[in-house]
Amino acid sequence: MIRTASVVAACILLAPRAVAAQPSWGGSVTLASNHLLRGISRSSNDPSLSTEIHLQGPQGWFTGLWAATSRARPMDDTAVEVAATAGWNGALGALWHWSGSYSHYESPWQTDTSSYRYNEFTLDLQLRDALLLSVSWSPDRSAYSPYFGPLPRRDTFAYELSFQRPLPAGLRAHAGAGYHDLAEHLDDGYWYGSAGIGWTWRRWHSDLSYVHPGRAARNYAWPGTVRRRAQLQLSYVFRTTP
Repeated sequence: MIRTASVVAACILLAPRAVAAQPSWGGSVTLASNHLLRGISRSSNDPSLSTEIHLQGPQGWFTGLWAATSRARPMDDTAVEVAATAGWNGALGALWHWSGSYSHYESPWQTDTSSYRYNEFTLDLQLRDALLLSVSWSPDRSAYSPYFGPLPRRDTFAYELSFQRPLPAGLRAHAGAGYHDLAEHLDDGYWYGSAGIGWTWRRWHSDLSYVHPGRAARNYAWPGTVRRRAQLQLSYVFRTTP
C-alpha cells in the first residue's frame, strides 16, 4: 500500500467494506519511524505517533477523525496535525468496491498555520483486498519550494496504484507507486513508490517498507526531508468495523 504513515487513518477510513447491519466504529494507534506524506517527511525525519477513530454507517457512509505529530519545518517544534473525513462507499459488482471521501486538514499549532490548512477529495476503486486505484484532488493546497519559498494555494492532484498479496503466517507483501501532480505550482510534479512486508497478529499490525521518492520531490520540500529510506510502523487496532 503506497499511502504513507501520515495517512494511515485515511487508508483505514477509505478501505471499502461490506455494509454492516448496524453502525459500528473502530480506530487505531500507530507509532512510526517517520511521518511520511507521498514520500516527503512531515516530521523532519523524527518518529511520529498518530491515532484515528471512525464510524461506519449501515448504508455505506463513514466519518472519522485523525491526528498525528508533525514538524514540517526542521526549525520548528513538534506539533500535531489533525483531519476530519466524511464519505460514502459501496460495491461495484462482485469484485470491485468504490469509496469517495472529503477530508479537511489543519495544523493549528504549527508556525504559519494557514500554509498547512487544505481540503482534499478522494476516489478509491478496490479489487477485493488486492488492488487499489486512488485519485485525490485538492483545490487549495499550498506548497514550499527551496528555491522560491512558500507557494500560493493551487489545484493539486495525486494518483496512486497499490497492490498487496497475503502470505503465510499472517504476513502480506505490498508495493505501490504514485504521482503527485503540482503543475499549478512549478509546472512539475514528482513520482514516489514503496515496497514492503507487513505482519498481523490479533489486533497488532506491523509494517516495514522501503520508500523511494523521485528526485523532483526535492523541489517541494524542506532540505533533508526527501530521501530514500526504510519506514517501520506498529499499529494497535481496536473495535474494527466488520
